[in-house]
Amino acid sequence: MACELVRWPLKMVLRYEWMLTTISFVGIGSSSLFMFLAVAIFGGNAYRRDWLMYPKFNVLSWSYALAVVSFMILALAALLLYKEAKKSYELRREAKNLVMQMQMQEPGYHPSHHTSRSLHSGGYI
Repeated sequence: MACELVRWPLKMVLRYEWMLTTISFVGIGSSSLFMFLAVAIFGGNAYRRDWLMYPKFNVLSWSYALAVVSFMILALAALLLYKEAKKSYELRREAKNLVMQMQMQEPGYHPSHHTSRSLHSGGYI
């Protein structure tokens, strides 16, 4: 993701920007999912005696709150990366269409606006 930000291998980043952003989205999205599972399981089972040995020493403190905040930040980052990947894919598709339109035109070809070619044949009369 850092190479994509600074566009270090420029050709590769310009060609595969949407794919790199999608890979980043999948990685951060899965991290957010696993963080949510960890926070939910630990929060739900913190005071159960059969889950950990001494439940009176298991206190949901500032570290648990920090884990909840980091899960939310990861989820927000995944959402923003999803939007960016979608936008870069659309821009890639538009650029591809533009290149195809440019390749279809022949250089030097200018269609005439008149249907009669006899008056404009290049002669004096």
